[in-house]
Amino acid sequence: MANNFKVTVISPKEILLDTYATSVSGKNKNGKFDILKDHAHFISIFIGNIKIETEEKKYSFRSETGIIRCWDNSVQIYLVKLLSSTEHPPDAEIR
Repeated sequence: MANNFKVTVISPKEILLDTYATSVSGKNKNGKFDILKDHAHFISIFIGNIKIETEEKKYSFRSETGIIRCWDNSVQIYLVKLLSSTEHPPDAEIR
């Protein structure tokens, strides 16, 4: 877990995921972004998919929009409206 950081995904109704991840990827109005351990403090409104990779699985959450906050190796993802979510094995490629 040397390269992991805490990730929490929250919808208006519940906590959807609370885990340790190796990376988080998404897109905002400026383009694509990736978050790794020790990332600079970051807050953004994102659009579309958020992809989360752990050592065991990959997750994808699709929302119309949401807010992502990275602070001290902890990432909180607030989904405005969850459209879909999927879980994949670690060797799957998510598009």
